[in-house]
Amino acid sequence: MKVAFIYHSKPHSSHAIFAKSIGSEFIDLPYFPTSISFLYNLKLLTKYDILFTESAACLLPAILVKMAKRKFVLTIAMDPLYHPVYHQMPTVKRKYLLSLLKYVDGFIAVSEMMKILVQKIVSRPVEVVYPPIVNIPKTRSNIKNNNVLFIGHARRSKGYIKLIKAFELLEKENRNYKLYLIGKCCYDVKNYFPKIPRNVHLEGFVPNIDPYFNLCSYYVHPADFDPAL
Repeated sequence: MKVAFIYHSKPHSSHAIFAKSIGSEFIDLPYFPTSISFLYNLKLLTKYDILFTESAACLLPAILVKMAKRKFVLTIAMDPLYHPVYHQMPTVKRKYLLSLLKYVDGFIAVSEMMKILVQKIVSRPVEVVYPPIVNIPKTRSNIKNNNVLFIGHARRSKGYIKLIKAFELLEKENRNYKLYLIGKCCYDVKNYFPKIPRNVHLEGFVPNIDPYFNLCSYYVHPADFDPAL
């Protein structure tokens, strides 16, 4: 059987490993049919037996092909879409994505929690497959300092806004703690806070995370919701 792994722009490293493990061919498609390349790739999908999407946001092309041809559609349940509170999506967008789920034949949940959330929405087979570990630091942490690390996407449910507020309090109390943030969350923090506390370092995207694991004693993940928990 031939498997197409459908993603947009660049797949997450752990999701790419999922796809490679079952011999998928990778196909980059936009979320919505807005280009000639979309139509070309849509025709390309007809030669595959299983259409495996990285997320619900990538389901539309798979479903369009399934409606014309008999195909098995599989998706990874890994985003806040399935959570009734922490999805942080406009109502119209969430309703649209939820409406696509009825066409999905099976789900790969990245945690037991995600399996429970999916089963509350659809009656389809759901199996839990934990994401593989990627980007393992090749260094040891210095555990004798007060440096704190957080790596995260720009999604408020990750909890980084509360983390910055906590470090504002630590700064006022002259506590010797430093916070290092890596990832897209840094850009959201810049927009949210008129003044960044002196003990907070917004690193953004970095080519190598090893130095930060060596620099920091603590890793803090204050998320209200995280699919892999």
